[in-house]
Amino acid sequence: MTALLRPTSPAGAGLLRIAIPLLLWSEYGSSLLPFRRLETTHVTLSTWFFVSTAFMLLGLYGRVATAACAAVQLVMVFYFGRNGYDESWGHHHTTLLALVTTLLAAAPNSATLSLDRWFEPRSPSRERPIPLRLIGVQLSTVYFWGAFDKSHQTFLDGTRLTQLFIEGWWGSAYPFPPGMTAVFAVGAVGVVVFEYLLAFGVWVPRLRRPLLLAGVLMHLLFYLTLPVGTFSLTCICCYLAYLDQDEVDRALWRFASADR
Repeated sequence: MTALLRPTSPAGAGLLRIAIPLLLWSEYGSSLLPFRRLETTHVTLSTWFFVSTAFMLLGLYGRVATAACAAVQLVMVFYFGRNGYDESWGHHHTTLLALVTTLLAAAPNSATLSLDRWFEPRSPSRERPIPLRLIGVQLSTVYFWGAFDKSHQTFLDGTRLTQLFIEGWWGSAYPFPPGMTAVFAVGAVGVVVFEYLLAFGVWVPRLRRPLLLAGVLMHLLFYLTLPVGTFSLTCICCYLAYLDQDEVDRALWRFASADR
C-alpha cells in the first residue's frame, strides 16, 4: 500500500499517452476515415476520434484530450459496437483499449513528453501512481478471466488452438504432421497456466521482470501467428503500468541524454 501511495514520476503515463493513439489509429483509422460513410453520425465520430487522438499524441491539453478520446471509444465500443453499427468495435481487444484510455485520463499523462510540458517548462509533477496501477489491475483481470474462460476440455485438449491455426493459416482442414495434435494440447495448457501466473505473479517484485519478458514473447508469438488485432501490442504497452515509474524515468532519460 505504501508503494501504491508514494508519488512517482509521470514518465510511464507519458509513454502510454503516446502509444495508445498509435494503437487506435491502427485499430480504427481506416474504418473511421470521413469518406467511408457520408453520414452525420460517422463524420461526427470521425472528427471526434481524429482530433482527440492527435491532441493526445502531441500532449496538447493532454488530460482533456485523453478524456475525450476515452469518451469516443466508450461510445463506439459499448453503443455502436453492440447495436449493429460496426460489430468489430465491440470486441474484447477494443474494449481493453477503451478502458485503458479511460484510466489513463486520470493520470498525469502530459506532465512529460508533451507540448503541455514544452509550453509550461516547470518541474513535472510527481503524483500518486494509482491510475497506472489500476491499468495493471485491469490487465491482470483480463489475464485471469481469459485463463478462466479457457479452462475447459475443448481448449485444454488443443481442439480450439487447432481450429484457430486452421482458420488463420490454411482456411480449411489440413493434414497435420504426426504429433501436432499433442503439440497443440501442450501449448494450450501452457497458455492457460501462464495466463494465471501472469495475472498474479507480476505483482511479486522478484517475479515481475522475468514474467513480463516472457509475456512480451508470448504476445509477439500470438501477434505473428494468430489474428489478435491490436490486443498483443496493447498488452505489451500496458506492461509499463507494472513497472517502478522512477526506474522508467531514469531509463527514458538515459536514452534521451546518451552521448553522441
